[in-house]
Amino acid sequence: MIFDTLTTDKIRKTYKKFKAVDGVSVTVKAGGIYALIGKNGAGKTTLIRILAGLSNPDSGSVAINGDSGINRLCEWRKQMSFIVETPYFAPNLSAYDNMKAQCYLRGVGRPRAGNIA
Repeated sequence: MIFDTLTTDKIRKTYKKFKAVDGVSVTVKAGGIYALIGKNGAGKTTLIRILAGLSNPDSGSVAINGDSGINRLCEWRKQMSFIVETPYFAPNLSAYDNMKAQCYLRGVGRPRAGNIA
């Protein structure tokens, strides 16, 4: 599988009455490095979380190479990297257990790390 383009079409996400993302349509080409720049509360992290599959949009769609099926999106996302300024972690879990949880959520198997007690 070769990743070529990621597109969003009118992505919307609301938390209670707050519109975090309101109709975002964007095309991202493979090999590029993209950044979202805006004020706090502009929806940057919410959009990244949707693209990474960590959150679902209320409406709109995400497609990779024109494919928007959930199983195919999961496979495509394994080839991508996302950096979120404040990544989620569960404070009641160890670092290793947080890694296991993230691996489970992304369907990539168990983490491999050295010197884990």
